[in-house]
Amino acid sequence: MALTLPLPFTWAELVDLHVAERGGLTELVRVLYEIHPGALPDDPQSVERGLRRLRKRTGPGDRYGRLLLRHFGLPGRVADQARALGQYHSRLSELSVDVRRDQLRLWDRPPVSESAEAAWIHLGLATLAHREGDREAMARRLELAALGAARAGVQAEIELALFQARRVMDEGDPEGALALLEQVPPLLDQVEDPDDRACLVARRVDQRAYILSRPWRAHPEVLAQAEALYRSIPDDGPAFARFRRHEGLGWCLWRQGRRDEALRQATLAAQAAGDGGYLRLRCLALGLRARVLGPGPEADALKKRVARIRAALGEADADG
Repeated sequence: MALTLPLPFTWAELVDLHVAERGGLTELVRVLYEIHPGALPDDPQSVERGLRRLRKRTGPGDRYGRLLLRHFGLPGRVADQARALGQYHSRLSELSVDVRRDQLRLWDRPPVSESAEAAWIHLGLATLAHREGDREAMARRLELAALGAARAGVQAEIELALFQARRVMDEGDPEGALALLEQVPPLLDQVEDPDDRACLVARRVDQRAYILSRPWRAHPEVLAQAEALYRSIPDDGPAFARFRRHEGLGWCLWRQGRRDEALRQATLAAQAAGDGGYLRLRCLALGLRARVLGPGPEADALKKRVARIRAALGEADADG
């Protein structure tokens, strides 16, 4: 998906879209009578007036707004934008913190907030709260996302499980995190888009490898196991998945003392991030290369580049 700045979606746009798709307001009313007999006023003119009033609403929808969302949902392009705003591996996650916050807030209102896709907006705001260290806001948004994830579709359920696993791991419960990650494989087969599926697979592998490799200082043998996990990610997939493969391999090889191989993987990770236009991920790759190089002019130059990119993104740090 091209990196765009989605505008807020209004009740007026929702009504106008369905009117246009059906060739007029009268035809839309006729369809509503067909799909929901007995729930509307006997006079079609009353329904038309109700839909016209809905166009002017800026707050919660009335009976007609709920009816349109229940039976027709959001238009495809709007649903796609909502998903992109909440999806971690989306290009829209690369927006600066301030712009991302503004965009999410624009969509955290009706009609999107009353639709199935509201879960994606809550997930996006939870990610932002996590990045800013606001644990209370993150927990609140995750609760809201959990209430609607099933309605939003299988990808939202996977996104929520991955986020919850990360949260549980941050709280020091690796077993709980692994249990959450085990919920993901049965859902992955239901993801139709091959690129999305590849990115989600790579994210799950990355989280499992991270948990596995945590005790590497006391148990260095886990590094080879984590390396094997990262090598299971194909090297010819979408840019995000390739980044996860190379960045993870670079870290594992570095910790095993295989410096030259680690540097090559860090370079490939930076290239993959660049191919996909992921600035935050490019920060991680450049930072890894600097750490593998060790103290010196080249590492210092890389750190300065990372600092400039992070500043442009409005972040003091970049998390993976």
